Amino acid sequence: MPSQLHAMSNRRWKVVGGTGKGFGILVRTGPELTSPEATGGRLATGSVVRELELRKERLHYQRLEGSGPETGWVSLRTSGHALLVEVPESEDAAVAASPCVSSASMPATGQQKFRVLALHGKCSNSNIMKMQCAMFKAELGRDFDWIFMDGPIAYSPEQETGTHHVPSDSEKAISKGQPFMQWYNHGPQGYERVEEGLKHIKHCLEVKGPVDVIVAFSMASNIVAILLDSLRQADLTVPWQISVFFNGGIPRDEAYEIKEPLLHPVVKVHGGKNDPYWEGGEPTLGALFSDLLELGHEDGHGFPKTQPRAREAYQEVAREVRRRCVDRLDRCAKIRTHVVLR
Repeated sequence: MPSQLHAMSNRRWKVVGGTGKGFGILVRTGPELTSPEATGGRLATGSVVRELELRKERLHYQRLEGSGPETGWVSLRTSGHALLVEVPESEDAAVAASPCVSSASMPATGQQKFRVLALHGKCSNSNIMKMQCAMFKAELGRDFDWIFMDGPIAYSPEQETGTHHVPSDSEKAISKGQPFMQWYNHGPQGYERVEEGLKHIKHCLEVKGPVDVIVAFSMASNIVAILLDSLRQADLTVPWQISVFFNGGIPRDEAYEIKEPLLHPVVKVHGGKNDPYWEGGEPTLGALFSDLLELGHEDGHGFPKTQPRAREAYQEVAREVRRRCVDRLDRCAKIRTHVVLR
């Protein structure tokens, strides 16, 4: 047996590449680069795998966490860039004990935590989003860790057509000096710089992942819908469990029109007839998402705040999010049992 071959190792590896050619890395059925591609799409960025065999730069793995083919062969690097990195021994025990979550999200009690990626709206930033999500975050409770991300594009009225947003004094105070950002621009012919926004979100998922839930407001809901559709078109697995849209979710540019219903679970919270961006209220997302829960309130384009409806809405959303995340743990537990007992 060659010295480069290590059989049935207990080493764990995390996928860190895969944002340049679709979300995830290519999996083949054998060690050769000419072996057929595995079914089930790519191995998602952020996934954690157990090493079954290592032949030079080719890794035979068993998936413990994330999405994509349960087993197969992948390259450790390409063109000098790492596609997978070994999980340090300090983290390895936590991964082995609970392969459904990253060790970084494990609290001292040992209870498994889920991870939420929160994306702000147009002409906004992560500090404002923290304030907007406060009630929902409290409702989800301490079982969830939150990551608040800023958009990559600075808001500039000169680059925008249509309705402009002038930050209020309170928004400026909440921002604490942070610039106002967004995910794309509204140009005269449609959306502009969308790919820049998509790349930014993919990079965050790669670096900060794994993520279980994406919570998006308004413009961010639109670009998450575009990202979901792009993953479907590329036949790639969505690497998070459920998306929550507070307003938005309908790309209003023919270039990014969603032509087939997406299977990804979505909860949509709309602001009723008082939404100034949609006369009579936002339309349903039923034609875009087949696994959809829609809830309403009457506070317009924003997060619900008027009681008792606000509390009721957040409780309903939190209940659905918890259900989806627990289902994921059950699926991962089956994978873990299969890995340990085989």
